[in-house]
Amino acid sequence: MSEAPTPESPKRLSLMIIMIILSLFLALVLGEIGLRAVGFKPWAPWSLIETSVDNRYVAAMLAEKDAVHGWQNSPGSYTYPGYSPEVAEIVVNINDDGGRVTGIAKTPLNDTQDSIFFVGGSITMGYAISDDETMAWKVAARYPDSNVFNYGVPGYGTLQALQTLEEHLPKDQTKKIIFYGLLEHHLNRNVLDATWITNFIGPGKGSLPPYAELDEAGNIVRKPPSTRMPWPLKDKLAMVQLAERSYIETAFKSRSKDKQEVFRQLMLEMVELGKANNAEVVVLFLKITDKGREYFRPLLDDENISYAECTEAGNLVFQDEYRVTGEGHPNGEINTLFADCASEYIEQESSKGIL
Repeated sequence: MSEAPTPESPKRLSLMIIMIILSLFLALVLGEIGLRAVGFKPWAPWSLIETSVDNRYVAAMLAEKDAVHGWQNSPGSYTYPGYSPEVAEIVVNINDDGGRVTGIAKTPLNDTQDSIFFVGGSITMGYAISDDETMAWKVAARYPDSNVFNYGVPGYGTLQALQTLEEHLPKDQTKKIIFYGLLEHHLNRNVLDATWITNFIGPGKGSLPPYAELDEAGNIVRKPPSTRMPWPLKDKLAMVQLAERSYIETAFKSRSKDKQEVFRQLMLEMVELGKANNAEVVVLFLKITDKGREYFRPLLDDENISYAECTEAGNLVFQDEYRVTGEGHPNGEINTLFADCASEYIEQESSKGIL
């Protein structure tokens, strides 16, 4: 007859529990060390590259929360150091309506003059360069008899550019041209996919931008800004940061499948808005790869949407010597080429009565 197993003594059971806890703790420590050794790090605020000027400070200084767009340019006059010793200080002036200054005088809209609008993201706005280096300023200098507005905002995609036009496009009958500065990753921003949402999930309650999706009938549905609580300790532990990122990439992966159709429908809405306000919409290719050009050309051609490829600038915009030293956005020289591209389009299309 076999004997019944002897129950563990309380002291022995406590020791087992302690050993299990220590083993798990050791596994976590070794896992964390291993992740950091191969390059994974805890969450840190996004920055294009390491700079002597804190991009987080600049971005926070130039932006304010907005119930429709998520954020917008914050009105005011700002001066801050260049991103490297050889770069002059940067001067940014934002008008009361959130548009960046495009000339020496902050003049209001003249409703008897034709207008040129620029909408888009940070390259359109002229992030990391002074007012007079931006393409909008340079176009304004070439067309002094036209109102020129720069409503580019860092981080905006097609949806937010469209919302901006809905807010600021005047309802008068003067002629207008709208230049929408396109970047390839606007496709991701429009649907708030996994590659974009990770930029908004730092410690604390994160504010997420608006996005668009398709309903069951395949029509655009706009989603307003929202908030999301990030995983705790992600700024302390690389494994938490990796785990949350992996979760997001899985949970929001499906959004990417509709990004081309969302972009197409948003562009059609922008064109229709333009037609209703005596304006032509023109897509400026600002930072597009060769593969991206092969995608966007036929799409825009099929929908009869005007565009300018900005070929000269497009061949140079990815090169380091045409970026702001120490930061990474296009410098004043490349903005001159963007201004050339916009101006050439205006001149070529003048027979259609544009401006």
